[in-house]
Amino acid sequence: MSSAAWQTYHQKAATVRDLLARLDASDGELPWDTATAEVFADQSDLLRELHQVWTRRLSARVDQALETGHGGPVDSVTAAWRELADEMPGLRRVLDSHEGHPALQHSVRTERRLLAVAAGLATLDDPPWAAAATAARLTGRIAPAA
Repeated sequence: MSSAAWQTYHQKAATVRDLLARLDASDGELPWDTATAEVFADQSDLLRELHQVWTRRLSARVDQALETGHGGPVDSVTAAWRELADEMPGLRRVLDSHEGHPALQHSVRTERRLLAVAAGLATLDDPPWAAAATAARLTGRIAPAA
């Protein structure tokens, strides 16, 4: 990877870390300022990056919950989602408020499929849309603890 690519990567990572720190004080609005605009092509690019952060952390949390969790896979997956949402409430608010954004359609469907398969409610052989629909019902029951 060239030094310019590394510089871009590190600049993007630093901007995301700064945004994540600020999101907990947000009301679900996507933060967009001059510094963010210098790193991300547009708000769609930023939304996709924020969802990738969520998905990477959720995947790790689900794996851990399934390995160490008590109860069935549905309970483990639900607990993993809820715990991460409680730890990252600002990020979850932004993603929830922008869930219907075209830039997130694929990411949300992929996340839901991951949850459905991990919870044992779908298989990788199921059509992606069917697994996502199953998990949509699951995530409808998942809400951050008050």
